[in-house]
Amino acid sequence: MPDGSTFCPACGSKCGTATAMGARMIRLKCRNCNGDLEVDPDKGEYTCPFCGDREKIIDSDAVTIEKLKNNTYKEIEYAKMANEKEKDAYNEKKEYQKAYRKSKFSKVTMVFLFISFVMALTSFSSHYVMSGIIALIQTGLFAVSWLMGMQIIREKKKFVYMALAVLGFLLFVPFTAFHNSKAARSDRLIWPDDGLAVYLPVPDVKYGYVLTNDKDDFYASIEHVSDDTYMDYIDECKKKGFDVDASTTSSSYEADNKEGYHLSISFYAEDMTIRLVSPEEQTRRAANATSEATTEKTRDDSEDTLTEKVSEEEATEEDETSSEIGENTAGEVDPDLKAFLDSYEAFIDEYVEFMEKYENSDDTAGMIADYAEYMSKYADFVKKLDAYNADSMSPADYAYYMEVTARCTGKLAKVAYQ
Repeated sequence: MPDGSTFCPACGSKCGTATAMGARMIRLKCRNCNGDLEVDPDKGEYTCPFCGDREKIIDSDAVTIEKLKNNTYKEIEYAKMANEKEKDAYNEKKEYQKAYRKSKFSKVTMVFLFISFVMALTSFSSHYVMSGIIALIQTGLFAVSWLMGMQIIREKKKFVYMALAVLGFLLFVPFTAFHNSKAARSDRLIWPDDGLAVYLPVPDVKYGYVLTNDKDDFYASIEHVSDDTYMDYIDECKKKGFDVDASTTSSSYEADNKEGYHLSISFYAEDMTIRLVSPEEQTRRAANATSEATTEKTRDDSEDTLTEKVSEEEATEEDETSSEIGENTAGEVDPDLKAFLDSYEAFIDEYVEFMEKYENSDDTAGMIADYAEYMSKYADFVKKLDAYNADSMSPADYAYYMEVTARCTGKLAKVAYQ
């Protein structure tokens, strides 16, 4: 085609597409007019711009070589483009992972992943099977959410990891419900046929577990026990010979048998505990109790004597240092430390108020997100609080530090045992 042409004079196609993609042109002679031509070897035919003759391209060695070169060049260009695209995607992934790792959502997810795992272990160890299963599901949801957020696990849709984490938070509601329910404990009672268990009748119940059973000590915890079942079991124990020096109340029963084995049964809120101790174990415990009492009395007498000797020295030292401590502890608290401790106590007051609402609210699921934010703030405060070195504080700083932390600990304990 003539230089500078925008459209093909023969077919009207727009020029430049093949060249832009990196096509290599070859030189040929027109068979009709012997004109010099530059043609694309990838096309099946060419049209002479001088005479208009159309001819098919004969795949000579030159044409074949040019075609191979042209295809190779294209493959190199496509590979280069794919490599650049892959590199950009890798860099974008790294930047996203870095941003997610530093985000509060990532930190909160990791904190609750650990909390859920601990709750699962605690529930299973306490025989709360359903609560343990729910806690395990929460642990899996938080783990998968974090892995998706880090793009270690590919997610087909965006923000699926957030939905999984929110679902994990919502499961705290059924976890609490099952954990506080006695029906959640589903261990079926397996009564042993050895040890001291052979001296006792088997309770007519389904659920419970035996903690200790050897030749000297037996202890079992029985669940879902009614008042009638409790009284019936006492009657069965009497038939087994445990009626010596018997003492019966609505919540306990104690008696011995003729061989000296001591039985004690306690009953409270549908839970019954059974304890049987051999005569030898009773003797050992009595001897240990007497020995401990003697040792304690000797220790108390020694401490009283030592206290009398030391009190005079301490009184002298207190007189020498009282004025200095009084000066250092009066109004000389470090301003930065005081501001931080005051803000920490203010946050604890706010957290206590929130927890009281949380415990008494019917919409605990709706407050889960706020709860997670409070936990994140609390973790930050604890981290900053641990950064203070008590050894390097002045007496005034340390006194104020202990005063504030003691108050906060008391407030948190009050919330924990509500």
